[in-house]
Amino acid sequence: MRRGQLFWGIILVLLGLSLLLGNIFEINVWDYLWPLILIGLGAAILWGTLRRRDNETFSETFVLPFEGAERARIKLQYGAGKLTVHGDPGAADLIAGNFSGGVEHTVRQENGVTQVTLRSPVQHAAIWPWDWADAGSHRKWSVGLSDRVPLDLEFETGACDAYLNLASLPVKSLRVQTGASSTMLRLPEHAGHTDVRLESGAASIEVRVPEGVAARIRLRGGLASNTVDTVRFPRAGDVYQSPDYETASNRADISVETGVASVDIR
Repeated sequence: MRRGQLFWGIILVLLGLSLLLGNIFEINVWDYLWPLILIGLGAAILWGTLRRRDNETFSETFVLPFEGAERARIKLQYGAGKLTVHGDPGAADLIAGNFSGGVEHTVRQENGVTQVTLRSPVQHAAIWPWDWADAGSHRKWSVGLSDRVPLDLEFETGACDAYLNLASLPVKSLRVQTGASSTMLRLPEHAGHTDVRLESGAASIEVRVPEGVAARIRLRGGLASNTVDTVRFPRAGDVYQSPDYETASNRADISVETGVASVDIR
């Protein structure tokens, strides 16, 4: 913010000096002023582009050991970019990931439950000229999760591409809140019962239920395009459900609430 104030302060001072000198020496400063302003703005945007490239090369590694955890509640708050989450079977650490653009985290232990929040660093608004090139910067997170303890996962994402492969993980509850994004979600294969809640705005969501996993699906929304594999999940009223849902060892209870979205569940 201070850099933006400095930039516009300099522009205003130069504008005032130019007008003053023009009045003193009777020079038509407008013949010279606008080209100088355009050159300055162009230089600021180019500098912002170079700074953005430097930021994109910045990558941070975050590793969280188990430290006696018996269960984990993990929340990821992610904005624009590409998010990949996958299982890391037998991993020595609860979480291990690579975070292009950096990551902020909080960790708390309570009664054997590790509670973790990972969030994108706060970015200032694209108000100043050097921020224009940053507005569409593309960050990448790749996060590996261990399968050694039961997991409760929550994702809050913005305008991003998200690939969430949870097939090998013992996920007991899953909540995804997303905006104008594209999300590919693969559900757990051997987690027992998994409670799934999906909430989206103008988004595209693909959900893949592994073979051998039963599902009960409820869809609610506005202008949504919904596709459900009715061979695996026959419709009965407002619910789609596997014939063996009540007796299946591995099953997912899926609730989807959407705005203007495309939802595909197979």
